[in-house]
Amino acid sequence: MSRSEPEPAELELDLAHVRPHAGDVE
Repeated sequence: MSRSEPEPAELELDLAHVRPHAGDVE
């Protein structure tokens, strides 16, 4: 299964790993 476009939820989780307070900024 090739997933070139990850789900928004997965993207948010990915960002959470890099920037834990990314959601706070938005």
